[in-house]
Amino acid sequence: MEDTLRKYCQHYIPEEMCPYIKSGIFAILVVSGTAFLFSLFNRLRMRGKVKRAMKEAYNKRAEQLKSLKEKLQKSSLTKEMRNKILSLDIVQLQKRLKDRSLKAIDVLHAYQYKALEAQEKTNCLTAIIPEAEELALKCDSVPYVTKPLHGIPISLKENIIYKGLHTTCGLGFSLLSPPHADDSNLVKCLKELGAVPFVTTNVPQSLMSISCDNSIFGQTRNPHKADRCPGGSSGGEAALIGYGGSILGIGSDIGGSIRCPAHFCGIYGLKTTITRMGLGSAYKPVKEQILIQTSVGPMAQTADGLIMATKALFSQEVFEMDPQISPTEFQNHLFDGKRKLRIGYYETDNVVSATSACRRAVLLAKKALEAKGHTVIDFTPPRILDAVLLAVNITCSDGYLMSKLIKYESPTEELYFITKSEGFRKIISALVYPFDKISSKIVRALDGRRKYQDIYNLVAEKEKYDKEFADAMKKDKLDALICPVMSSTSLLIKCPNFGRFPNYSLPYNLLNYPGVSMPITKVTEEDVKATYKARSLTEYLVKKSIPGSVGLPVSIQIIVPTYKDELALRIMKELDSELKKKSG
Repeated sequence: MEDTLRKYCQHYIPEEMCPYIKSGIFAILVVSGTAFLFSLFNRLRMRGKVKRAMKEAYNKRAEQLKSLKEKLQKSSLTKEMRNKILSLDIVQLQKRLKDRSLKAIDVLHAYQYKALEAQEKTNCLTAIIPEAEELALKCDSVPYVTKPLHGIPISLKENIIYKGLHTTCGLGFSLLSPPHADDSNLVKCLKELGAVPFVTTNVPQSLMSISCDNSIFGQTRNPHKADRCPGGSSGGEAALIGYGGSILGIGSDIGGSIRCPAHFCGIYGLKTTITRMGLGSAYKPVKEQILIQTSVGPMAQTADGLIMATKALFSQEVFEMDPQISPTEFQNHLFDGKRKLRIGYYETDNVVSATSACRRAVLLAKKALEAKGHTVIDFTPPRILDAVLLAVNITCSDGYLMSKLIKYESPTEELYFITKSEGFRKIISALVYPFDKISSKIVRALDGRRKYQDIYNLVAEKEKYDKEFADAMKKDKLDALICPVMSSTSLLIKCPNFGRFPNYSLPYNLLNYPGVSMPITKVTEEDVKATYKARSLTEYLVKKSIPGSVGLPVSIQIIVPTYKDELALRIMKELDSELKKKSG
């Protein structure tokens, strides 16, 4: 190297400068090497710090659960009374709390006890809210009951901002930040409406998964079958409610995160129009884009639970407390309307074919709605694959989202491929294309958009699709749609994330259309035996989860245009009553 440097200097640089250049090169090498070692040391230090923080959070939860269990064992509430409280539906519970034949503190203890049972079976909880007992006693001390959610225990998805708690979104790095100093507007509103928030529930790492596993609190399981996942990202919420450990909860949805877990766990969930509930109250790990925003909505054991929560939160009292949300009160003319509706339906979208059980649920709902006098016609959504790919492009930002979010810890099993493929997706897409065109396009869409003009074009593409979809519904004079929530019922926990692709739910986040997920039926032996032809990797993974699915709940989603949330609730209520009449 010395001879080469000397020859170079003789030809191009004055001889007296050579020693300085030599020293400079060695200085650069030393500085670069030092910087690399410092970076490596810092990364190892941070990984250790995050690991300790995760262990502390896990141990803190264990202590909370143990303390609550010991406290409840000393409670004067008898097993008979506890079971009686838990057997009440939300309308009956609300009535008993209002006429003071039940105390809020007893209701809280009953649901805390059941939540501990749910935790043992499903691993659905992340924290016990310390002030729950104080809030319940406050409800019991007021002279008159005037609040619509008086004394109702309510669970919260972990990313709902609550004073004194972390919103980790399943990311260990988030534990290094201090807990929130104040409640979100939504939590303040819930307390003002008389509700008693009592637990927070588990989420997947980064929230970007239709699963529910993270390195802090571990894997949440489905309450119906332990080898199945509860969905995500509101998976802990759905598992808790599905087990009976909460009567009402709050989730969030940016790609199906309320509707898919509700479907997997057999409960009811409402994805609201974005600006109508709790805007800004859910912590978002992804802040790079605003074209598809997080929708906050209720999740409940029954249809009445969704209606009660929505009526309470779509109110003037709430608008005055939360100026960020749209001041549109509950629209009774949509909910109580008697006009017969024209509803479109589709059994499959041909991106990922729906299983026999999911198709049958749509047809059962169609038949029930027709029995109520509504017109239900076949509808083909326009360019659904393009809509899905556009939504993936938007939510994946520049294609390096996971490496930005998952810092100083390893990705969970279901996110491993998505994380480790960053930077190589164009190559993977090209290699896969000859064998599986749909999977190839999805992998390519995960790469996001990086150039300014490409990102700017997303806005135009979204506006174009919004109009095209609205025109398609207008052409058929449709008031609403019914379709599957997912291509399959609850998938096996070991199913890779690619098999949980939310192609049925994601387009309606792109469109900002509100939607209800409601249970219709359960998987039968005939559903399992039916032929399912897998044309793509996603369908192959779906097919592997069909055996052993007998008895799992099957839901549909009811989709309506923006700001017509109440119409979705009306259809849900009518459908629910018709199905119960037939089964009864």
